Amino acid sequence: MRIFKIASCFLLLGSFIFAAEDPRLANIYGPQPGPNGVIFRYYMPDAYEIRVAGDWSDWETQAILSRGKSPGYFETVIPLFEQKKYRYKLIVDGVWQQDYANPNRERLPDGDVLSWFEIRQTIIQHNGNPKKIAHEIWRFYHRDPEARYVSLAGSFNGYNPHEAVMKRDSSGVWVTEVQVLPGEHYYCFVVDGKWKPDPERRAKVITRFGQEFSIFTAE
Repeated sequence: MRIFKIASCFLLLGSFIFAAEDPRLANIYGPQPGPNGVIFRYYMPDAYEIRVAGDWSDWETQAILSRGKSPGYFETVIPLFEQKKYRYKLIVDGVWQQDYANPNRERLPDGDVLSWFEIRQTIIQHNGNPKKIAHEIWRFYHRDPEARYVSLAGSFNGYNPHEAVMKRDSSGVWVTEVQVLPGEHYYCFVVDGKWKPDPERRAKVITRFGQEFSIFTAE
């Protein structure tokens, strides 16, 4: 039984690391800042239940991550806003463990290892771009009159740089309309082959490969 549990842990860890190796997606897992608090998001296809506990809750484990629309995805939002350091652990199918999506670790005197993150500043979102024009339909703009080819890649289209090709109007503004389901999303403009965040939005996330993605919440 013990050998089975150890093997399951390694299988779970291997699945998670493999999923996080995509350079465009690597840093959307783990704790991320959001307008309603800190978002905990994971892809663990072999997990049945994931909980999170931290020093903000005296290490109680009531916070259960909800299953996403696709198998293997888990997510929850915890309303944390105070600018401070927070320590936590994940509880995956009853097993307490550090967060392998987060490189920040703290070793306690008894040898236990905790994951941690820090809220450093309030996230401010820009309301100009994108713009909702119909139910689940959003219009994205990008001003670059010198560009020859611009497309939109984000969490709403599988980060596919060839799906949402933008069209340039006479003033040099590139435009496209896409379906976006409610929730927080990440996106970039692909300008002549280079991935660029939206210059009109201040809320961004940076992957461990150094790529920036803009953040917005569709309602």
